[in-house]
Amino acid sequence: MSVDALALSALTEEIRGRLLGGRVQDVLAVDELSVGLEVYAGGRRHYLLLSAHPQWARIHLSSVQLRRGLEAPPPLILLLRKRLRGGRLMEVTQPAFERIVHLRFRHPQEGESLLVLECMGRHSNILLLDASGTILECIKRIGPEVNRYRQLLPRLPYVPPPAQAKLPPDRLTAQDAASILQGRAGSTPAWKALVESIQGVSPLLARELCFRAWGRADILCEEVAEPATLLASFSALLAPLASGEWRPSLGYDSAAEDAPASCFAPYPLTHCARWEPASSISLALERWLEDAQRQARDPYRAARQRLWKMLEDSAGRLERRRRQLLEQMVPPEEIEALRQAGEYILAFGWQLRPAQDTLEVDLGEGEVRRIALDPALSPAENAERYFERYRKAKRAAEAVPALLEEVEGELAFLEQLRLDVELAASRAELDALEQELVQWGYVPAPAKKAHAKPAPAAPLTVEGPDGFQILVGRNSRQNDYLTFTLARGDDLWFHARGVPGAHVILRTAGRTPTPAAIQRAAELAAYYSRARQDTQVLVDYTACRHVRRRAGGRPGQVYYRNETTIAAAPRP
Repeated sequence: MSVDALALSALTEEIRGRLLGGRVQDVLAVDELSVGLEVYAGGRRHYLLLSAHPQWARIHLSSVQLRRGLEAPPPLILLLRKRLRGGRLMEVTQPAFERIVHLRFRHPQEGESLLVLECMGRHSNILLLDASGTILECIKRIGPEVNRYRQLLPRLPYVPPPAQAKLPPDRLTAQDAASILQGRAGSTPAWKALVESIQGVSPLLARELCFRAWGRADILCEEVAEPATLLASFSALLAPLASGEWRPSLGYDSAAEDAPASCFAPYPLTHCARWEPASSISLALERWLEDAQRQARDPYRAARQRLWKMLEDSAGRLERRRRQLLEQMVPPEEIEALRQAGEYILAFGWQLRPAQDTLEVDLGEGEVRRIALDPALSPAENAERYFERYRKAKRAAEAVPALLEEVEGELAFLEQLRLDVELAASRAELDALEQELVQWGYVPAPAKKAHAKPAPAAPLTVEGPDGFQILVGRNSRQNDYLTFTLARGDDLWFHARGVPGAHVILRTAGRTPTPAAIQRAAELAAYYSRARQDTQVLVDYTACRHVRRRAGGRPGQVYYRNETTIAAAPRP
């Protein structure tokens, strides 16, 4: 994600509240694309960071002291030191719904200067202008060989980025909302239509709007019944622009406690799998950036994210199927009431007058049953309609529980596969997982020529205490292979309780396992599980002969009995 227009509004508000009128004490070259300002305001030092990084362009108050990162300062830093150091920050503004921030400074000798941050992905830039709007220097010089229409070079007049040809969000009407959603192909996600049509709406904001308006972030245009519902959600999210009462938060793609933050916003991210409030928008940005940069250091990050997206899409489809099945379920008393309604109509049909729309049946002791009728139908036809609804509801009551169990098993398997992706230690393991997704039909087979099937990775082998060998499955296939092929009936089987995780086998070789060996196996089961960030994890263990494959389940899905539960600290 990138810092969007609404997040910049909250950041601008926060910077204005903390630094306005403050004196610039130092200018730091943090790195090739970032500038740091030390500002004394409100009786203390503050550190303001501006970055034109193509992936992480931003402006925010830093919670730590900024340090010089370059030995030889670039021309922009030298000019900033001359024109800003000793000056005061007089104004912090943002053009409406644009990803641009203006910081106006006044220096006793140099006069006024305008520092401009354009927060636009790979086109991001930091520019210093004089009072007349002429460019003095910029962190990225853009000459005519790159852009003939908008050159960013010293001594040229500054030309702002072209305005977006989209609807201003504060002028959106019900008619506009209907036009945006109904003017797209029905299979277009509604969030995408909002991004393409409304100024300042990022994909993150659009998903949140869809979730608040219609209960689903991934709803399609053709599925939106009431486009006007969008207006109330939009008004609620834009209200802090006037009040300044932002509610910063961090969003997570997974409900797991150890999941990295996937996004941040100045409002609650209710459409995410999990969200938590942040004490300030700058701290929320810093926390998201820390997690994003940590993931960026993973050499297989792109491959993992692609597989996670596949799993997320598959889980979304299954969740929709699950909701549909739950809607089809009718309580037994309602099913019986449908049958009784049909029988009452047949029994008392002789009393009905032509075009009568309600039958009242006296059940005794002052209780009256009212049965709705279709005036255009005869009593027999009304009765048959109730009997048909009864038969349909009864069939659903018999079939839906099994279908629901199947869907919930699939969702549990997808959660296990998500952990498998996280634990994969090589590209070969990730490729094998992708082939597994294709095999199970979660994603279509790639159109390109298939590569040779990667050799299956071996389970992890650990030499445990007292000479006992411990085997760890690091994906669903390995789990299944360990438990039902390698393990013997008297070996011990371990699994973190109630969460996706590895099957861990403690090989007994006919000996009685020692407490130290059991504890070590439990530590490994805790570490190779979704609960690996907890300090203590409950782990179940039992003899392998008490573990059975789940009927109709996927690899690694089992039932077990006669278990013992112990607590273990996750340890690799």
